[in-house]
Amino acid sequence: MSPTALRRLALAALEAEGLALAGIARVEEFPYLAHFAQWIANGQHGEMAYLARGREDENAGGRGQFLREDIRNAFPWARSVVCAAMSYDAPGPRSTEPRAPGRGWIARYAWGDDYHEVLVAKLRAAAARLAPALREAGSEGARMYVDTGPLVERVVGYHAGLGWIGKNTCLIHPRHGSFFFLGAIVLEAELEADSPLPDRCGSCTRCIDACPTQALAPYQMDARRCIAYLNLELRGPIPAEFRAGMGDNIIGCDICQDVCPWNHKAEQAPVALAPELAPRPGRIAPELAALAELSEEDYRREFRGSAVKRAKYRGLRRNLAVALGNHPGPGARDALERWAQDADAMVREHAKWALERIDGREPQRGYAARPAFERGATAVDPAGGPRRQAPRQANAQRDGAPRAAEEECAH
Repeated sequence: MSPTALRRLALAALEAEGLALAGIARVEEFPYLAHFAQWIANGQHGEMAYLARGREDENAGGRGQFLREDIRNAFPWARSVVCAAMSYDAPGPRSTEPRAPGRGWIARYAWGDDYHEVLVAKLRAAAARLAPALREAGSEGARMYVDTGPLVERVVGYHAGLGWIGKNTCLIHPRHGSFFFLGAIVLEAELEADSPLPDRCGSCTRCIDACPTQALAPYQMDARRCIAYLNLELRGPIPAEFRAGMGDNIIGCDICQDVCPWNHKAEQAPVALAPELAPRPGRIAPELAALAELSEEDYRREFRGSAVKRAKYRGLRRNLAVALGNHPGPGARDALERWAQDADAMVREHAKWALERIDGREPQRGYAARPAFERGATAVDPAGGPRRQAPRQANAQRDGAPRAAEEECAH
């Protein structure tokens, strides 16, 4: 069976499972990953040790690379990757809109059921539809991943023609923005591949300017400063210098996507949302004090089958303490004073910090009240050392982007 015929069958199988936004990437060296090893060497992956995994045999083939530097490091037999996108852009407010005191933010991706389970089930069903054709082509090798495999999905998605990688490091589709999950099926068979889309960020730097913890530089992210890393991946204490910037974000962060003009354009061309991803009750701007009352058993019951579970009960209480200090409302002080006597030293310390913050000055009132990132101010470069945040026009000259590109992005 020809690569063109296999491509047609693969895309039809995905569409039958509700995954119409899909493409094919040829397995080859991806230039975007040329800086991955340096990113790891700089420590910008933080405590996510799984990203620094090397080959099982580092001397095999003389490559000695990290697994994620090249798909062939983990799958030497791979020739194609089918990449599918599933929107999670449920109707609702944006994280950048003001919220009432005492309400927090759970990132949009965690409003519904756990996307890992939802998307991988669809990939398995699509792979089962495709299996007879693969066997006919003499190919048996296939692996499916949703954020769990030794590959960088957004880079695969870029090479599969699903968008370009933006300055916030998210994959951005020109019609559907960036609020979508990515799943991959690694195949031994050769399928006709798609071509990457051109970068259309232009000279826009809204995502970089908006990040409260200054985690972004153009096309680079220092995970150690990213709010989603701090409240989900980091298991220990949150560094004090980032706590105020975390605002009321308790699970993940949507800020760099919510300010992106392409996501505002996407509202004009919405993609059907899988029923499993519809927001569960209490997920949109939840009451922080109510969440603080949850026992560990309540937590397990409330977030069963939800991506919120990744934070763990201990991590959620830590995150809530920071959010209550930044955005207090009714019941905040009672919860924090109780946690200031908690048996868990980490929870105790964060609660005491929050109480001091409440007593020390007027608390912040959601994203809208945060001071905008001041262009020209000194920031910390992800690679270490100070850097100057250049004005927007200087970015246009540095990027070589025409003014028209900026206007296209902005409108």
